[in-house]
Amino acid sequence: RPIPSLPANDADLTFTQPRELTWEAIRAFVLGRNLRDLESLRCLDRYDGPGVSVGSVKTTIRLTFRSAERTLAQEEINRGVQTLAAELVQRLGVHVGA
Repeated sequence: RPIPSLPANDADLTFTQPRELTWEAIRAFVLGRNLRDLESLRCLDRYDGPGVSVGSVKTTIRLTFRSAERTLAQEEINRGVQTLAAELVQRLGVHVGA
């Protein structure tokens, strides 16, 4: 692959989810949303220690966005991530926020 000439923008999203909800299911759900200019997705962390409810795990994902035509504005990336967060809450039963 050629080296991209435009910068990538990363956005992290942290949420609490039921323990039985697998990374594979989350990944498939996110990729199925067809987020505009999403280049990659990875799981940064899954935590289940003190401060997390029994039966739950706290997960942080990193979404990397890049356009082949232009530099992306942070506002449009934020809108996409906020829409994704709302869909994760509604469809997968996760909790986003502190």
